[in-house]
Amino acid sequence: ALTADLMEQVARMFEEAGADESLAKPLDLRTLKKKLLEWLPEEHLVFEGDKEEETEGQTKQEATMELKLPELKVVKERCKEIQIEVGLSYLQGNEEQYRKVLQATVQSLEDGLAKLPNTPNGSKEQRILVHGMKGMYFGIGAEELAKKAADLEAAIKQDNVAFVSANVASFIQASVELKDKLQSIFATEEKDSDEKLTLAREEYEQLCDAVMQALEMFDPDTAVKHLDTLIIASEGEQREYMKQAKKKADNFDYEEALHLLEKGRGLL
Repeated sequence: ALTADLMEQVARMFEEAGADESLAKPLDLRTLKKKLLEWLPEEHLVFEGDKEEETEGQTKQEATMELKLPELKVVKERCKEIQIEVGLSYLQGNEEQYRKVLQATVQSLEDGLAKLPNTPNGSKEQRILVHGMKGMYFGIGAEELAKKAADLEAAIKQDNVAFVSANVASFIQASVELKDKLQSIFATEEKDSDEKLTLAREEYEQLCDAVMQALEMFDPDTAVKHLDTLIIASEGEQREYMKQAKKKADNFDYEEALHLLEKGRGLL
């Protein structure tokens, strides 16, 4: 069983249903390998790039890995809540993808924190919001915040309103502080470019189709590249729609990016 909710009683539920093991998301590849070695015949296991178990010295070396992207260096310096090496391990060390995940985290935190303070303690809505933040924090390597979210979620499920009331405010405050730090690191000063490009209607339509295809193929890089061209080929409200579509695509919100693209396209 693979689950984001691996409290003791949940693990027991899977065991009673016949599962041999339960693994928590986000999945750690070393843990998966260990479990596969325990349950599958060795002759059936082939691991690409298989390596010996990490020594303590290797683990320390990994913890001091040299980061290439300057933004991630700043994140490591300022955001002590985040264990960057843990977050990167879920993406096989891909710094560019991790940077995008952190940027998307800012938007997700903004959305969640706009609602969480106003939800009744112990409510289903509060549990859903906390659950989403728990998975998000695990995914970026903010393990302490993920644990706090997991404790809150467990208390809500157990109708322990007293625990929720005593701890939710500090969780919100810690989340706001992390959001503000990430926001300041990834904030870019948006300036309206004076650059303009004239495209024939057919060319503009073709670029819109290319963006739609890229988003449907989960290829944000190509979509953003075409949207950059559409932005300078647009004016006024249409340009604003394209800029917002680019922002959503860069934050992996493909459905909203498509919606905004269609709105901008409708102004042709």
